[in-house]
Amino acid sequence: MYGIIVIALVAIWGFVLGFGEPWMDRNWFNEPDEKPNYGVGIIGTILLLIITTLLHIAYRWFIQLSTIKQIENDQLHLELSSLKNQINPHFFFNTLNNLYALSLEKSDQTPSVILKLSEMMRYTIYDCKEQEVSLEGEVTYMENFIALQKVRHHKRGVITLKNDIQDTNIKIAPMILIVFIENAFKHGFDLLDKEAFINISLKHEANALHFYIENNFGTTAEKHEKGIGLENVKRRLALLYPDTHELKIVRNETLFSVHLKLYV
Repeated sequence: MYGIIVIALVAIWGFVLGFGEPWMDRNWFNEPDEKPNYGVGIIGTILLLIITTLLHIAYRWFIQLSTIKQIENDQLHLELSSLKNQINPHFFFNTLNNLYALSLEKSDQTPSVILKLSEMMRYTIYDCKEQEVSLEGEVTYMENFIALQKVRHHKRGVITLKNDIQDTNIKIAPMILIVFIENAFKHGFDLLDKEAFINISLKHEANALHFYIENNFGTTAEKHEKGIGLENVKRRLALLYPDTHELKIVRNETLFSVHLKLYV
C-alpha cells in the first residue's frame, strides 16, 4: 500500500511540477513560454520525497534513541538500587547483639555504641538514597563502623584509618568504600585470634581519589576476591564509573590489599 501511494504521489506531483508550473508561470506571472518537462517534475518530486523521508527517519530515530536511553537509565537505577540493598545487614545484627551484652554489663560504652549505630542507620536509610554523597559522610560512616568493630574485637589486633582528604566537597557514590572494609573484617580480622591488622588510607590528588586498604588473614580464610560483596562493588563501579575508575586487588599468602582510584 505504501509503495502504491508513493508511486501515485510521484506521478501526480511530477505532472503538477512538470506541466502545472510552466502553465502558472505563463498565465499568472507573464513569464516566457516554457516547454513542459514531465521528467523534471518527477525528479523534483523524488528529491522532495527523499528529503522528507530522511527527515522523518531522523526524527523517528531520535525518538527511539531517547526512549532506549530512558529505558537503560531506568534499568540502571533499578540495578543499582538492587545492588545497594544487598549490602550485608549482619553487621547491624551483630552490633545489636553486642549492644545487648553491653547493656547487661551496664557498660559505659553503651550510649556511645547506640549513638554511632543510630548515625549509621540514619545515613544508610536517608543519605544513601541520593546518587552521590559527600566523601565526608562516607568517612564518618567508616569511622563509626570501625569504632563499633573495635568494641567487638578490641583484643584481636590493630585497625588504622589515615585520612588525608582536605576537600570536603568531593562527591562519590554511596557505600562504595565500606564494602572493602567489611570484606577485610569478614575474611581476615574476624578469623584471627591475635596480631590481626587492617590499614586504611584515603587521599586526593590530581583529581583522583585514592583508597587503599590492606589486611592479613589466616590460612583458613576464603579468597577475598570471590565474595559476593566484592562482586557487588565491582558491578557498581562498572555502572557508575565505567571509564573513571581503576581497581587493583592483590592477594598473596597472608596479605590482601585493594587500591581503588576514582576520578572525581
